[in-house]
Amino acid sequence: MAAALLTMKYQRLGNDCVAAGFLTFLTGETRLTAGSAAGLEASVPSYASGITLWAAGLVMISAQKTFTLWMRLTALVAAWGRGADAADLLPLWEKVDRRAAPRRLRGVPAE
Repeated sequence: MAAALLTMKYQRLGNDCVAAGFLTFLTGETRLTAGSAAGLEASVPSYASGITLWAAGLVMISAQKTFTLWMRLTALVAAWGRGADAADLLPLWEKVDRRAAPRRLRGVPAE
């Protein structure tokens, strides 16, 4: 909710890059929240894409000189850490059965 409000605030102030960063941050948070409803293995792709969007949002927010330098540097370090976490999760995507979730939704048992 706060990211949506900050998107509107910075859009009205004319800081489009910061507003787009908060919107990307909001999208990443949505992916993180949506993945928590699935099981542990099924939520890996959603979690990895969520933290990747989170990192991209932090980079976009810190790209302009809207915030002080130390805040922007802290955001870049945090984005680098989130990106490294997402890269560590990439091998786990191969283990996830991508057909399992749609089959469960259709009521067809998994093989």
